[in-house]
Amino acid sequence: MITGLRFLRSGGVTLAAVLVACGLTFAAGPDVVRGTAVAPISGNSTDSVLVRAQQAFNEGSFGRAAALYEEAAKLQPRNGVAFDGLGRSYERLAETSAFPGRLVAKARKNYQVALNLNPQSVEALQGLIEMHTQPVGVCYGNLNEAALLVEQLNHIDPALAEINRFRLKEAVRESRAPEIAVRCGYQVVPRTIAKVTGVGKSIGTVR
Repeated sequence: MITGLRFLRSGGVTLAAVLVACGLTFAAGPDVVRGTAVAPISGNSTDSVLVRAQQAFNEGSFGRAAALYEEAAKLQPRNGVAFDGLGRSYERLAETSAFPGRLVAKARKNYQVALNLNPQSVEALQGLIEMHTQPVGVCYGNLNEAALLVEQLNHIDPALAEINRFRLKEAVRESRAPEIAVRCGYQVVPRTIAKVTGVGKSIGTVR
């Protein structure tokens, strides 16, 4: 199961995001990590749904948040905020699920859609990196893919990329434990991750 321990919260730092829409202030709770901005209400129903979705997420109602973000995505299929919200919601649901596999897959899929819509989206990049560098059960995600995403993030936010590079290095180290390597089917692939982390040998894709 995903541990839910995010390196962006290390040191006990919590990001408090304040969203202002139509003169109303919504205070983001401690669950907001990446603080995706929600478009202000402008009479458009999609914007209204997005604000309600973010409220539900801040309150810890991740199932309701996912349903609302789904609604927003149907109203505006090219709205990257909606798909990033879906990724975050499914990621949180996976953290408390006894069977997180399907939810993890949905989180990754929606983060990827958000990134396809906006290749400069720090939120989507961060989400995908987290999904690959945090284990589901005992197995990590695709660490080679995480390395490529860190490189992509480095062009946008070098400081955040450095934090992710450290987390990736830790994931590579932990993945080398013999029982994990055998159980999860890791193979030694000495290039992509080594380039990013500086580790001489690297663990490749999960089969």
